[in-house]
This record gives sequence, C-alpha cells and structure tokens, in this order.
Amino acid sequence: MRQYVPGDRLVSINWKQTARSSNLMTKEFESFQGEGALLVYDSFSERSSHRMFEQSIELATSLLATLIRKHSYARFYIRKDRWEAITVHQSMIPALQALAYAEPNRKPIEAIDGVYRKWSGMHIYYVCAELNQALLAACRTLQAQRVTMTICTVALTGTEQRIVNELETLGVKVVEIS
Repeated sequence: MRQYVPGDRLVSINWKQTARSSNLMTKEFESFQGEGALLVYDSFSERSSHRMFEQSIELATSLLATLIRKHSYARFYIRKDRWEAITVHQSMIPALQALAYAEPNRKPIEAIDGVYRKWSGMHIYYVCAELNQALLAACRTLQAQRVTMTICTVALTGTEQRIVNELETLGVKVVEIS
C-alpha cells in the first residue's frame, strides 16, 4: 500500500484502506526492487544543436553498453512520439537501431504518464540533450513513485543550471558529461 499519486490507475485504489486513512491509497501488485537499473533516453530537443542531440545518443549508447556489462540484461526506454520499451539481453541491436533512427522530438515530456508506474521503485539513468521545466515536473511525479534518478546530459547552459539546482533539491543527481 502507498498513497495515490497522479498517474496511478483508478482500478488500483484500495477503497477500504482509503476510508481508514482519509487519503487515497493505491495497491501495488508488482515491485521492481532489486531488478537492476533502467536506462531511459528522451529525444526532446528544442534548443539544442544537432551535434548536442547526437552526443546525447552516443552517451545513451555508452551507458547501455556499461549496463549490459554489469548486468545480464537491461531495460531501455526511448521516447519518440511515445515511450517505447526494449529489453536488452545478449544483443544490443534492437536498442541501437532505435537510437540510430531517433529524431529530435519538439514535444516536452509529460508531467504524468502511465509508463511512470512501471518505473516505480527503480533507479533510472535518464539521458537527454537538454533540461526544461517539463522534465522538472515529471521528476516530481517520478519521485512520488519512489523512483531514484540520475540525469545524464552532454552540456548545460546557463538557464539549465537553475533547473539543475531545483532537481538537486528534489534529490535528483544531474551529471554533465562533455
């Protein structure tokens, strides 16, 4: 049992527990604790140059290879028009193909998305080309889902530094890899 957060399915609400506590309570049927890390690539790029976008893809590829070396498999999500899940076992080819065909997405990440529930309790390595207020809102939702995040980006601008400060106050680690 845990407190309901926006984005949870309504059918998972435990009404008896809700009545006892006066707060909406949600049933969790599955837990991903102890199942390793998750790599997430967000193709959002509004202000970033094409070179920075390509560097973010290279960063995601490098991190995926590292995760595969440390674990026998890795879960990988890529956001194009919507989130796509790819499970990587012995071959990285499906994930590499998805990254090779990735195009810059002008639509920012949603603050609430059903996929966040699948990430509950996980450690996410979130790779992106740029930071924005929409990502900050999504991080707040993910934090309510007990997601631990490390955001990896290729270069930070002056305006993004304010967002980094807010993310760090939430407990999100931001790593700039240049």
